[in-house]
Amino acid sequence: MRTTLLLVPLLLAACSFPRIPASKVVETKISIEQATLLHCKTHNGSITVVGSDASDTIELRVEMKVRGHTQKEADDNVQLMSFGQQHDGQSLRIWSEYPKPQLNNCSPSVTFTMVVPEHLALRLETHNGNVTASGTKDAMHIESHNGDVEASIGSTSADIETHNGDIQVAMMAPGNLNARIASHNGGIDVRMHDGSSCWLEAETHNGRIVPPSQMNDAKLGRGRLRCRVGKQETEGLLRVATHNGDIHVR
Repeated sequence: MRTTLLLVPLLLAACSFPRIPASKVVETKISIEQATLLHCKTHNGSITVVGSDASDTIELRVEMKVRGHTQKEADDNVQLMSFGQQHDGQSLRIWSEYPKPQLNNCSPSVTFTMVVPEHLALRLETHNGNVTASGTKDAMHIESHNGDVEASIGSTSADIETHNGDIQVAMMAPGNLNARIASHNGGIDVRMHDGSSCWLEAETHNGRIVPPSQMNDAKLGRGRLRCRVGKQETEGLLRVATHNGDIHVR
């Protein structure tokens, strides 16, 4: 009898969960004016950025999804969703917008896909979603709490972190690297340009480290590696760390 009583609230809760989806897509172009930094942020949803030789315009596609108990409610909910943009000096901010108290139980997500001028520096943040970026030539800062990260970075500077997800990074520019790449639960794969130079510090708690084929002054311990890659007088530092996962640097 007690088991039956315990199941009733769970069944009622399951029945009350909104299951009917609705979505909408907005496509637009945004002038970057004098901006040199793009900051894009969403809570639930992925971010994809591709660099191009365009000089002053971002081509933006925003896909918004949400649920409701009925189709009408779902359609009404998706009309509450939008995105914001703001020019602030040298930066352009783009973010997701919706009434969180009203929609938080309705699985809202806002996904950004954009083609941007290749000279922009990027700051991309999502809580639940993957981040993919390629084709730009300035520094990248990427954060995801639950999601994979895949980035091709056309500069020597990067700061990339996810809590639960794998990371694949290609550092495409030669020179002294200054980068931090970290995951708590996930493997990390880093490819360096043949002309890269840095001190490499790699650490994993549960996993193995596959070091680069060309390294000097190496100190390798259990789950730890410190070595020099490239020029002897390098001032670069590449830090790669995960708690649970393998690290492969090449």
